[in-house]
Amino acid sequence: VVTNAPRVAAYRAPGATVATFCGESTLDELASAIGYDPMDFRIKNASKTGDSNVDDEEYTRIGIVEMLEQVKKSDEYNRPIKQSENGWPVGRGVGIGWWPCGIEISSARVMVNHDGRVDVSIGAVDLHGIRTGTAQVAAETLGIEPDEVNVHTADTEGIPYTGNAAGSRITRTLSQAVFKAGSAVIAQMKEKMAVRFGIDAEFVEYEGGYFYARDNQDSKVSFKDAGAAVTKNGSNIVATASNDPGMRPANGYAMSIADVEVDPETGKIQLTDFTIFQDVGKCVNPTQVESQMQGGAVQGIGWALSEEYVYDDQGLMRNASFLDYRMPTALDLPMIGTVILETPADDGAFGIRGVGEPPIIAPPAAIANAVHDAIGVRMTSLPMSPERVFATMKGSL
Repeated sequence: VVTNAPRVAAYRAPGATVATFCGESTLDELASAIGYDPMDFRIKNASKTGDSNVDDEEYTRIGIVEMLEQVKKSDEYNRPIKQSENGWPVGRGVGIGWWPCGIEISSARVMVNHDGRVDVSIGAVDLHGIRTGTAQVAAETLGIEPDEVNVHTADTEGIPYTGNAAGSRITRTLSQAVFKAGSAVIAQMKEKMAVRFGIDAEFVEYEGGYFYARDNQDSKVSFKDAGAAVTKNGSNIVATASNDPGMRPANGYAMSIADVEVDPETGKIQLTDFTIFQDVGKCVNPTQVESQMQGGAVQGIGWALSEEYVYDDQGLMRNASFLDYRMPTALDLPMIGTVILETPADDGAFGIRGVGEPPIIAPPAAIANAVHDAIGVRMTSLPMSPERVFATMKGSL
């Protein structure tokens, strides 16, 4: 079939946003039909650790119930909705989405330099702050400061295979590879320091960035000094590792709360307040995680309210540039509130979950439920443009 439409390709959390828009809208309808509070209905039906999924596999540790309970008692959910200065109807809606936070293989090489600093080489490309996250994971593993770690990305020659940077998988899988390689480096340095202390390696301790003999804590030598001494003597301290191939996906959940007002004369939806809660397992870098949450939420809001391809009757795209393709700007949005929750995953280093995909998934559902709360009509297609909302109110859609 010949078509003028652009090629279809993966977008953040491909498929999940539309599916969640349908599912979460239906959940609100079901809760209303039986007289249930929307949050209580979700809590009652939420999966728990140990439950079976559709493939008859047990869920590893998941925090969806904890998230829902946290949202239910939050100020963002319970405070009164700000009334419209224009006298428009107002409403509040919620939606929750999840992403399996993919696995596949990631690899890393950790090497101690002659000055005691550390080089970490990874096969992943730097798309999402992976340099900073990797440096932090390496520093935490080695007991040193992040600024003592140099991260080299996209090294596909010097280390084993690393899969693509997609599916909210890199930080989760790569952190385990870095942790394993870093732990191997510590083991090698213990062997070298054992010679210096004149004891067996099993009696060398490493804590707080210092090596010392178990029976003589005054023998403390810092990682930097130990690394410099060992490598200057001609020793090569380097280790390579990959994440465990048996790692299970670690579901990441994100919940949106949206407040809206709706112009009954035009169908325009004005977003007045928006907060996203997300379970990240273990937050490596709060600033980067918050940015991911806000960025994903804004993409979801654009999908909900304005973003679509528009064609004329000749098959020509009428909004082919960013001048006409309507993405939300800072002027269209309230401050996107973020609440970071931590339910560590069962496996992987530090219980980290992926954070990139979940934020985009629930915003359209939350906004649709807020519109229903405001004007009592159910939107069933995206985006919820003024024309569609007005037509739905008048019963034409």
